[in-house]
This record gives sequence, C-alpha cells and structure tokens, in this order.
Amino acid sequence: MSVHTKRSVDSQDKTKIRKWVCSFLLVALLGGFYGCGAYLYSMLHTAEKTITTTYKKVKIKKARNVSKVLKEKNRFRFCC
Repeated sequence: MSVHTKRSVDSQDKTKIRKWVCSFLLVALLGGFYGCGAYLYSMLHTAEKTITTTYKKVKIKKARNVSKVLKEKNRFRFCC
C-alpha cells in the first residue's frame, strides 16, 4: 500500500467521524431548543393561568370603558 492510498483512507475515516460528530451535535442542539421551548411554554402557560385566576377572584374593573371612548371618537388625547 502506498503512502498516498494510506492518507486517503485516513482522510475518509476522519470525514466519516466529522460527519457523525456534526450530526450528533445538530440533533443535540435541536433537542435542546425543543426542550427549552417546551419549558418556556409551560412557564408562560402557568403564569397566564395564575394571573387569570387572580383577577377573577379580585373582580377588578377596568379604569375606563373602551367602547364608550371609541363611540365618542376621542381615541388619542394630546396635551390641551
């Protein structure tokens, strides 16, 4: 076996290993993103549920009636 053939075989092995490592890292990265997304979604859903139940218990009313403001067409009030 010549030196040139031996180098090409080593190069092919390194290429296979590199492809395997890159594919593994890609799958791990995508799995990490999916896991983080699922965790953040669950946190936001829990926070939304907590806020909704809190406001239902307190029975807070709005500071102004939006429908009335829109009927009066006073949507934006600047100074004066």
